[in-house]
Amino acid sequence: KLMKGFVGSANIAVAGGDDGVARALVAAYGEDVVPVAREDIDRADLILLVDADTAQQHPVLYGRVERAQERGGAKVAAIMAEGTGRYLGEDFRVGARPGTQARLLIGLLHALWESGHVDHAFMDAHVVLPPDFGAALAPGNDIWTVARDCGVEPTAVRRLVEMVAASR
Repeated sequence: KLMKGFVGSANIAVAGGDDGVARALVAAYGEDVVPVAREDIDRADLILLVDADTAQQHPVLYGRVERAQERGGAKVAAIMAEGTGRYLGEDFRVGARPGTQARLLIGLLHALWESGHVDHAFMDAHVVLPPDFGAALAPGNDIWTVARDCGVEPTAVRRLVEMVAASR
């Protein structure tokens, strides 16, 4: 629900091959599965990949992403550890310092919150957040600090924010 309020999607796919990921999926869903409606990929206008070599780890998913780009004009943005992952035909890639991808995502959430690109009505109806959530998200999560911490240019973070903000 938090993701839907911020990013406008109810779906998330997680790269496999990591025991921690498998444990997290079992804890969250009772089994090691990726809870995503594949048809939603066909309707997506933006697909955000985070640290995933999608073509290798999820070839069926990758094929759907390619078809969504070709038929529906979906944009693909990737947040990858610098120097890792194969080119996936993405429209935009942020090569963050290894281990800082979550930091970049937190900065993305903060920028979306601050710029008003969050579905607050949905969030109020479906997500319980502390009253000071937005204020608590702010310290140290501005675009320039996040960019420095992740080893990327602030313009790259801004472009990612703009791509997500423009999607729905």
